[in-house]
Amino acid sequence: MSRDIYFITHPDVVIDPLIPVPQWPLSERGRHRMRRLLTRDWIAHIEAIYSSTEQKAVDGAAILSETTVDAFFASPDKSIRGWEPAVAAQARIVGALERITRIAHGFGPIALVSHGGVGALLLCHLKGVPIANGRAAGYIGGTLLSLSGARRHTRPWLDANRCLVVGSAAELLSQRDAADGGLRRP
Repeated sequence: MSRDIYFITHPDVVIDPLIPVPQWPLSERGRHRMRRLLTRDWIAHIEAIYSSTEQKAVDGAAILSETTVDAFFASPDKSIRGWEPAVAAQARIVGALERITRIAHGFGPIALVSHGGVGALLLCHLKGVPIANGRAAGYIGGTLLSLSGARRHTRPWLDANRCLVVGSAAELLSQRDAADGGLRRP
């Protein structure tokens, strides 16, 4: 069985003699050129993306993968390129968070480290917005979502000056039926 292969070379990079060549990232022009590829019809049919470990190639592969993320949120009931459907992933993270808060020893803070997409699904659940609005829910990668104390909020840990208040825990949980998976401590 034959299959189409698209061999894509990275476009323009930021050349810096102080940084080893494998760590050179795509330049803004290079990123723009990679994003232009996203308009091609064949992009939607790509089933797998493989990349060199050099930063410029990783940057290009990440841009190509944006179509997968967009489709994941736009069609939450469908499996996109082998990922579990977004509704299943959301139920899994909400359930895992509930289980962890029930079984964790002690009374101190708990840290969970996950992926940006999973954080977006959790934030959609907490805000009561459809998964299809996941990109608009306010969550980005590299973000701290605090579920403790009287208020729940997100705070990008890369920029601590930005803060999005989601609402108080009481407000959020009162909007949820217990069977709907509201987050709570035992």
